[in-house]
Amino acid sequence: MLLQAHDVAAQEIYSEEAIRVTPPPQLPFLNGGDEVGADSPNGDCDVENVTRVRLVQFQKNTDEPMGITLKMTEDNKCLVARIMHGGMIHRQATLHVGDEIKEINGVPVANQSVNALQKILVS
Repeated sequence: MLLQAHDVAAQEIYSEEAIRVTPPPQLPFLNGGDEVGADSPNGDCDVENVTRVRLVQFQKNTDEPMGITLKMTEDNKCLVARIMHGGMIHRQATLHVGDEIKEINGVPVANQSVNALQKILVS
């Protein structure tokens, strides 16, 4: 099973050190800017608008439930609502409550029902 997760964890849950796994990029074209400092008036790159996307992969060998509950927000984003303690997702520790799911098995999840997404997860 292949999930592409968009980490949307709030800063009050995770410290700045936990969020920043790698140092910020030192590229002049950050966020599509044409030159260094084009993203902010004071000449600094605007690192706050950078989004981190993780590719998360799961191998299901049994009929064991994944132990995850998804929810759709009002703006049609799919979020991890709950992770069952001891379940497959909990043991692998690759997803967290609040993570945004962008795709499941290559299928975009935006504007889908939770029931449809659960069926994709089981297949």
